[in-house]
Amino acid sequence: MDTLNPHGIHSAEFSTGQVVAAAGVAGPALQTWIKRSMIVGHGAAGVDMPGKPGHRRRFTFHNAMEIAVAAVLIEAGTEVQRAFRVAGVFAHSGHADGRPPAFPFLAPGTETLLCVSGENHYIHKRRADQDDLSTIFSALGEVSGLTLIRVSPIFDRVAASLGYNPQELRRHFASSAPAK
Repeated sequence: MDTLNPHGIHSAEFSTGQVVAAAGVAGPALQTWIKRSMIVGHGAAGVDMPGKPGHRRRFTFHNAMEIAVAAVLIEAGTEVQRAFRVAGVFAHSGHADGRPPAFPFLAPGTETLLCVSGENHYIHKRRADQDDLSTIFSALGEVSGLTLIRVSPIFDRVAASLGYNPQELRRHFASSAPAK
């Protein structure tokens, strides 16, 4: 199977059907989230609206990742609005460590964990030799319960479903990241 060039991922647009398949959600659920303005970019940027007959909605890669991450958070028990707020932050903003928006951390030997506790969230770069829980608890403050999801498998599924090679995307963006 040919895969799409990673250079165009930030300008590529995808149909509702492609996003539903990539994110692993039902079409009616996506339509409900759109009607409730849950998805970042609803309107002028990101999600091409209004979705009238003859006018198809178009989604960005960031939207597809936002929807997929929110769906996993919802499945794990996070309230819908909270899930979309956290997923929107992940999908539409980068990180000081050079994580591009909608991507997991790119450094070899790391895994990206998205942690939610109450109104707090934390995007964690996990290393095999690190005491993750103390770092996560410190970042979140007082924690009585925690939802934690692994982002890398979600990224791999969404990217592959939309026609990209996830490893090629990581290599491309890791090589173009500014040096520290």
